[in-house]
Amino acid sequence: MCSLIIRVFCSFSALFLIVLLFYEYVKEHIDEFIHVSMDEHKTCFKKTIQKMFGMSKAVAERSNVGSKEVESVLPLQTTVSK
Repeated sequence: MCSLIIRVFCSFSALFLIVLLFYEYVKEHIDEFIHVSMDEHKTCFKKTIQKMFGMSKAVAERSNVGSKEVESVLPLQTTVSK
């Protein structure tokens, strides 16, 4: 029972530390975001959009390279019922 309590406490402590570090990271970046000029926001936005389109284009090209069109060698058969 005691070792279970210690494990839970250690897990809780580790989780608390992770949340605290994440909070500090976000707080720093929010300050940076707020204090940046509008020109820098525009530049960053343009770069982000270009990266997104570049990545989606690269993914599309990679998926097209791997997929080859396969033609059926079986004759098409149709049945007509009366």
